[in-house]
Order: sequence, then C-alpha cells, then structure tokens
Amino acid sequence: ESKTQWWIRQKLLKSQFETGFQDSANVRLVAQHFHDTLKEVVDMFEELISTGYEGTMSRYANDVYAFSRVDRLIKKKSIRECVVKCVGIVPHSNPAKGSIGSLILEGTITDKDAGTVFIQVKTGSGLSKFDINCEPEMFIGTDIEMLYNSITKTDNGYSAFLPRYKRIVKN
Repeated sequence: ESKTQWWIRQKLLKSQFETGFQDSANVRLVAQHFHDTLKEVVDMFEELISTGYEGTMSRYANDVYAFSRVDRLIKKKSIRECVVKCVGIVPHSNPAKGSIGSLILEGTITDKDAGTVFIQVKTGSGLSKFDINCEPEMFIGTDIEMLYNSITKTDNGYSAFLPRYKRIVKN
C-alpha cells in the first residue's frame, strides 16, 4: 500500500507519460478530473454517459493508493430498468446448488439511447438462493423487472449489457 496521497501519485505517474506515450491494446491513460462540488461530479457523470462511457470512478484526492478494493472509491454506472417476459430458464450447472441457473427474458422495450427495440437476454444475476430453488413455473410466463446498463446490438438483434433480475412484476 502506498503512503503517498492519490493526487501526488497521479501527478508523478502522469509526468512519466507526458512525452511520447501512445495508448496501446494493454495500456490506456484515462482522463482525470478534480471537482470541488457534487454538482461538478454529477455534471461530469452525465456528460460521460451521454458520450458512450460506462460510468465514472471517484475518490478523495488526499486518499492514499491501495492495491486492493477500498471503501472510499465510488464507482457510478448508468442503471436503467425495463419490464420483459420470462420465456424459459436455463438449468443450474450444479443441481445441488439450485434448479435455475438463469432466466431467458425477452420483450420490446423503449431505451433512451436505442429507442424501441426487441431484446433477448439470459441472466442469473440478481437471483437469490431462494429464487434459484423455486420451480421454473414461478418465473416462466411472468413479467420480470430487469436492471441493465445499456442496450447492445448483436448478430441476432439487441441485448442488454449487464442484465440483472430485480423482481417479478405483479399484474
């Protein structure tokens, strides 16, 4: 773990790459910004999302750098939600852990960037231990509220990036 404050470490690292550095397949320098207000942070996040970035990461400038997960680093991503129909399940790869591995979801949704599109996804993310042990009929044919980060174009149409099960929608 470094004893140097983050902003000093960042300045030193940046000085090493100021001349002649070219982004490569393995290394890419990311723009760094300092903000004094929460409004500046929110404005930067919205600007980055609107230009296609996945999200932002924020930290206090006086924090020291750690080579591990830290609770003072804030990762913010754009999260959207929609309602789709569960049309099937994929069995769990280890039946001892549960009967449901993932839900097969599809439906026509309206996304702020992609417009109105038909999506098809499989997701097991968000399912609890209780959920994966339920009978498939509990899900199949029901409306499901799903969280996702963005819509992506696939060879077969459209899908959701980072889809997560949220809940069954009661009609």
